[in-house]
Amino acid sequence: MTDILPRLQTLKRLDLDCACFAARSHGYDLNPPVPEEEVARMEEKHGCRFPDEYRRFITELGNGGAGPAYGVFPLGMQDNMRDVGRWEDGYSLVGDLSKPFPLRDTWNLPDDFWAQQPDPTEATTLEEEDRMNEEWEKKLEVQYYATGITDGAIPISHEGCALRNWLVVTGPLAGTVWRDLRADYGGIQPLLNKDGSRMGFNDWYLQWIAQYTQQVEASHAGSRLAEIFSSRLSKLSNPKAAAFAIFCAQALYPNLEAYATAIGFDKQFVLQDRLDEMLWAGLLQQRFELPGECHEMVDSMLGIKHDLAMHLSSTGQKPVPDDAGMKAALYTYIAALAFGFDKGSPQQLLSAVQGAMAAEPLPSAAEAELQWALDQLEGEPSEWATAATVERQRDRAKACAAFLPGRPPETDAPAKQPWWKRWAAAASN
Repeated sequence: MTDILPRLQTLKRLDLDCACFAARSHGYDLNPPVPEEEVARMEEKHGCRFPDEYRRFITELGNGGAGPAYGVFPLGMQDNMRDVGRWEDGYSLVGDLSKPFPLRDTWNLPDDFWAQQPDPTEATTLEEEDRMNEEWEKKLEVQYYATGITDGAIPISHEGCALRNWLVVTGPLAGTVWRDLRADYGGIQPLLNKDGSRMGFNDWYLQWIAQYTQQVEASHAGSRLAEIFSSRLSKLSNPKAAAFAIFCAQALYPNLEAYATAIGFDKQFVLQDRLDEMLWAGLLQQRFELPGECHEMVDSMLGIKHDLAMHLSSTGQKPVPDDAGMKAALYTYIAALAFGFDKGSPQQLLSAVQGAMAAEPLPSAAEAELQWALDQLEGEPSEWATAATVERQRDRAKACAAFLPGRPPETDAPAKQPWWKRWAAAASN
């Protein structure tokens, strides 16, 4: 328990922008602890004894707040649509806490149950389809979402879209944490440590801190890139050129892998390497035909966003305004838009971003268009640019004249390691 608070404070200092998934919902802040007397009253009311790790957490550190996904629920609370509410309010979720938790391992209903799911045809009338769906929903309520399935457990957190984490409080498995995927028809499964043992409350909480800390530290590589750039770019005669180069380096090279991990991407889908490969192959490899117009460059960058959305879909998730990976992809193609309006040599601008050589002063047209793109985002009610904003940027790009008269000079194919890591290593020698 003594490890939790200092590690949480470290994570809060690292992720000042709350860039990790759902961090803005709690800001890494804990609620005030709950009095021991109130916990005892809840235990007496429900005929249970809360596990010691959880009990100490809510009475010594905080009664909910900062925690996995959208945070830890306060005692006696659950997610209720867009807010939290008491167990007794809203839809029935918590079962009989005095009874032992009935599950022993991963659980779901058998295939013959799911075979009953309605599959209307074109000949099915709307009335008949509604009747079939109503009957199916009733079966789900009785056999799949029945509170008896989670007797002896309390909801402690939710991941959005009705996906929850439960803490077993009664029975042989008291103290273990389980993940509820029934909203996606994925059943309920125990959470496991790396050694295969069942996660307890402290394991669950510390694993979240470790995961987010790793993601933030990885994403800070982009910030360290700016620090490395600053010493060399400070020698440029035009400070606007230096600022523009730093911006493009960070926008074109966000640590998408760290962002993607935060929102549940498969770790085998290495976005950082994919982005690196696309940038080098698309911009620097020999005998490559660069797009002749800015909107073509923007369209190629939009492919990254498309890939992110497709992969989210394949993993059962949906891209939403708070997805940091989608935000990073958006900034990526905005940076491409800025590149497109360079009236000088694209190769010179690329060299400036790489920190490889002095750059020409930033063209006023490029500066103006970059500022326009950023103003569009700042005018949005959220971080997620609407389709209308995207279309405005694309239309403006299409109105731009061709920016590349010919092909760039031939260069050697890139090494496998990302360029900024290679350059950072060279700069430190």
